[in-house]
Amino acid sequence: MNDAVMSNEAPAVMILVAAIDAGGLFARLMEHEEGIALAADEIVLLPPEPRVALAWAWRDGRWLRRAALLDADNVFLGVEEVEPDKLTARHLPQLFNCDNQPMRYRWVPDRSSEGGSLQPLPRQTPEQKFLDTEPLPAIALFFIRVWATKFMVLPPKTEAWLDWYVRTTDFMTYRDTPEVMAFIIRNEGSPT
Repeated sequence: MNDAVMSNEAPAVMILVAAIDAGGLFARLMEHEEGIALAADEIVLLPPEPRVALAWAWRDGRWLRRAALLDADNVFLGVEEVEPDKLTARHLPQLFNCDNQPMRYRWVPDRSSEGGSLQPLPRQTPEQKFLDTEPLPAIALFFIRVWATKFMVLPPKTEAWLDWYVRTTDFMTYRDTPEVMAFIIRNEGSPT
């Protein structure tokens, strides 16, 4: 006969617990035997629905909902952890595991299952970047344009600085302008 049938012991009572990862994010539901001590990564209080991995964070004895936060222009600001009843129209609870860089994407609504998607913001022109407080590239662009117009001959130290600066990673996004390409290849014949 089966041992369970012959035994006088009642079968163990199992309860559902929430398992969290090392960062305190909800991982999954699992069964745990009642009366046995919980592990550090097991929580008796279950998160609200939807019980989707990474959608909830266990903080200070309560569950917080993870949701993407948008600004007034639908620009992605990052993923925020908030009380479920504090979600606003600027929160996107369907985006809770997003690793896109803040301030570089805009939410564009559509008819997809998620209600939209994050699209990269348009690339800025060098002049727009200058207005966004990038003074060194703007100074370099100014001197390159002076050089390109032949308005005046640049001092050797300025030209040497430009030779170095246009090859730095700080300046990489500006290299595709015609004046910069002409400046780079003036002596070498190749921009690389």
